[in-house]
Amino acid sequence: MRIYTLVWLTIAQVYLGASFVTLYGRESLTEGEEASRAPEVGGAIVDILSLKATPPCSTLLLSDGTSWAAVILQELARLLSAWGVGVFRATGGEREANGTGDQLSQVIPLARQIRLNYRCTNVVVISRDLTFLTAFAKRSLQDRLLVWSTKLLLVTRRALREVQELLEAHWTFSMLNTALLNLWEDEGGARYDVYLHMPYGPDGKKSRRVATWTAKRGVVLSARQRLFPEKFLNFHGAEVKITALPFLPFWNVAKEKGNGGAEVERYTGSDYVLLETLAWKMNFTISILPSSSWSEATRFVEERLAFMTSIYHIVLPGRQERYDFTFTYEFAQFSFGLAKPFLRPRWQSLYYPLTDEVWAAILAAVVVVPLVLFVITRLWHVEDAEDESETRAWRTKLGRAAQDLTGMLLGQSPPQGLPRRTSTRVLVGAWLLFSMVVVYVYKGNLTASLMLPKYPPRPETLAELVTAVDTITMPPYGEDFRRFFKASDSIIFNKAADLMVIGPSVMEGLAGATQRKQAHLSGVRHMQHSIAESFTDANGETRLYVGRDSVFPAPSGWPVPHDAPYKHVLDRNIMAIIEAGLYEKWAEIMLDDARQESKERQQRDQQQNQGEETAVAETNSGEKPLTIVHLQGPLILLLLGLIFSAFIFVLEVVVVSWFSSRPG
Repeated sequence: MRIYTLVWLTIAQVYLGASFVTLYGRESLTEGEEASRAPEVGGAIVDILSLKATPPCSTLLLSDGTSWAAVILQELARLLSAWGVGVFRATGGEREANGTGDQLSQVIPLARQIRLNYRCTNVVVISRDLTFLTAFAKRSLQDRLLVWSTKLLLVTRRALREVQELLEAHWTFSMLNTALLNLWEDEGGARYDVYLHMPYGPDGKKSRRVATWTAKRGVVLSARQRLFPEKFLNFHGAEVKITALPFLPFWNVAKEKGNGGAEVERYTGSDYVLLETLAWKMNFTISILPSSSWSEATRFVEERLAFMTSIYHIVLPGRQERYDFTFTYEFAQFSFGLAKPFLRPRWQSLYYPLTDEVWAAILAAVVVVPLVLFVITRLWHVEDAEDESETRAWRTKLGRAAQDLTGMLLGQSPPQGLPRRTSTRVLVGAWLLFSMVVVYVYKGNLTASLMLPKYPPRPETLAELVTAVDTITMPPYGEDFRRFFKASDSIIFNKAADLMVIGPSVMEGLAGATQRKQAHLSGVRHMQHSIAESFTDANGETRLYVGRDSVFPAPSGWPVPHDAPYKHVLDRNIMAIIEAGLYEKWAEIMLDDARQESKERQQRDQQQNQGEETAVAETNSGEKPLTIVHLQGPLILLLLGLIFSAFIFVLEVVVVSWFSSRPG
């Protein structure tokens, strides 16, 4: 047994200083007749709301001051008191359009606060004044009084044509969960007809009568009709306007030749496929509303000229003030694109394979070992002529010892004239072993450093980025992000906001990143697709990269108008698609297709420039030959050697000429 907490909402009487004037509508009743009909009106309201309110919901009664209100209040308070009744009444003064709007501007925000405090609320508006009803429609939409789960019941007494025009003219009455109770007098007595507006129906008829209420029979539904039906499960093929701009891999537009040679637009992208799937499920026809910028695209949504912008937008506080979002189907990774750091100068490539400490140790060995060998040979005691002849050169020339040992280090054979002493041979053997290890290690590291060079550290986080670049670019929609960063308590976000330049497109921003100390901020998938499509060569290499860490992972969805009545249907269907893994698969297919197309385009360019056979051979070989950049080190070393030898040669010639010119 479910137990519901009984809450009594204090009855609020709101008087706004406008005198009530009896309307002179069709077949006006006398005050006595109006008073006698008031209990019937209250009974009709209770019956209609009770059909859909189980358990009963709190009820907000808004009246323009008609004499019906007092008796209706008693009926509603008696039958719906479990969740409370609130009464807002405007009385006194002239009923002008501006005056009515001013009065409602005070009432509706208070009513909205009450609605937010209750999980289930019905709103009843009683008036025969079209000006009042029109003002209510506009003000309730502006102040966000109603959502789809809130049932709105209009009670009035107007001609059928006026009722239909009223329902069709305003978003609040035509799109939201609204029904209209209209009083008629006929020979059998009072009869109340219930009308509602179905914007999308199978027969094209929008405003229709769905039920009739009489005191004897109560509510009688028309054939195959329901009170407060779901309006957006099936659009019956109707045209639905949406806004979107190219934003790969989510949305792209390509022009193709159609039947008869005319150009037709073909849409692709993961978000377009998602929209197409929703259109099939909800049975509507996609109509793209042209827009020149993202701000214009979302402005059409704010003004309810478009149902949605079918490209993901990150949920930001500033944006939520202007429009709502669908189910957050994409947890957007927002990062930056930056040029890869350049390799260190290649003229030092011969030095990089070993560390400074190793080079210092090798240099010390080259200095110390020849000196030790020289000392050993100088201390020998010569016992025979053969030994004396072999050691005389070592005893007299330290330079020869250094030359021979350095030659062994560089791969030369040991000299023939080495002494036969065991101590000398042990020293030379240790030197040969040392030389072999050092040379093989150096060769291996040199090959690896030439073929697989190690890049310098590169920025991977926003904290590293703000200290490494001069500017951060973003497209025009980045103004929302700059305000968000500027208002943040994070010093890093504040510094990023100071560096941001709003305006360049993604292609312009990434191109600038290859030329200057500049980064571009955008969605990870969008940048990956742009880099794969426009900044990748035939070998799959690119000068750009996307930062590893996300600037801020944020939930994202499609912008829809505030309190859009179809949002819950979109959310349910989008959730089903996401849970099935379809959206991620569509995004992966788009990215793979972009990489493949870019590779094929680069290969075609190579074939045109170099010839088909050469291009195919190079592409299929998978080899990466060393370039002049890789071998700058040995070539520069050779050039320096030639210059130094030429200098020594010139010096020798000068010295010889000087000595030969001296007399005697």
